[in-house]
Amino acid sequence: MAEYSLNVQIDPEDLQTLKESKYNLCIARKVNGVYNVVWSGDAQYLANNKFSWVDEYQVFGINKFKAGALVKASTNPHDIESGQTCEMNDAGVMSDAFGSTDTTGKFKIINKFGKVSFGVNAKFGDVMLPIFVTPTTVLGTAMFEPITAFQVWFSLEQKTGTMILSADSEVIQVKYQGKALDRTVAYKGGKWSVQH
Repeated sequence: MAEYSLNVQIDPEDLQTLKESKYNLCIARKVNGVYNVVWSGDAQYLANNKFSWVDEYQVFGINKFKAGALVKASTNPHDIESGQTCEMNDAGVMSDAFGSTDTTGKFKIINKFGKVSFGVNAKFGDVMLPIFVTPTTVLGTAMFEPITAFQVWFSLEQKTGTMILSADSEVIQVKYQGKALDRTVAYKGGKWSVQH
């Protein structure tokens, strides 16, 4: 399984200002075309930061998407791989994933419970953290497509697990294409740039 990494470099002068103002460094991952959960957001950053992950996912049920709230799973989370399906039964219990794995990068949940939102966790370092919650409640089937694209920004309010409608400051977006598994962004003078 490929291991990806994202390097975030922060100019020392900016770092001083950001720390004094108590900003969190936030990263979100794109799922179904949107960024709507802070995958990682905390104040434990320095001038050079390296984040790494592999494509491992879980799905879970959650009452509903609420901007500004922290993601808290309402059901048992279950591991799932590309091509597989989980089913939430009428009692609200999530099944083990079933079906053949493939390389589409998509997976789904069949909902037999009723109106509910669903979330996706992804492995970040050694822990599973939320990356997405369906913005509306789902009846029937929900399809998920995490892609290797990220948004990075600084926030006073948003932190790991916060459901968001948008970032609350200037962002930089990073996409991994082809064989590129390692990308670097830099923050200097209040501006983001991609390093090549």
